[in-house]
Amino acid sequence: MPRDATARRRYVGHPRDLPLRFRVIPREFARAPEAPPEEDLGGLRFESLRTVRPGAMLEVAVRVQGNTLTYRGTVHWVQSLGRRFEIGLRFTDREDAFCARMALQACRIEAYRRRRSRREGRSIGVEEAAQAWIRRYARGFPLLPLEEPAPVR
Repeated sequence: MPRDATARRRYVGHPRDLPLRFRVIPREFARAPEAPPEEDLGGLRFESLRTVRPGAMLEVAVRVQGNTLTYRGTVHWVQSLGRRFEIGLRFTDREDAFCARMALQACRIEAYRRRRSRREGRSIGVEEAAQAWIRRYARGFPLLPLEEPAPVR
């Protein structure tokens, strides 16, 4: 469990309305971490009906717009939320951290597209939603620690 709210916020939240799947990877099939333990590649937090042990390696799969995006990480903490669990997944590989960020951005765009379609009473296309989301939210989209913020112009 994260020690405080600041630690929890370091893990970017996955949208609740876009489900993800995960499976535990047996230790003998898990890749060795690319990054040294002191390097912080960031993390993701999500809710699940089932719990996993901290230290377990997970493969996460998210389906967005007909594509399945997958990445891996190590369970850093688990917090009970009654019948659900909040899982903090720490990235140990730069490629997985990058893929997770892209998957999360695609999820946020899809969630935005759905909300806007309901609000406007019409179907909003993916391209239109992506362009609008990027204009409105991309600048504030969470950066993972391995990225340098873009210069402000």
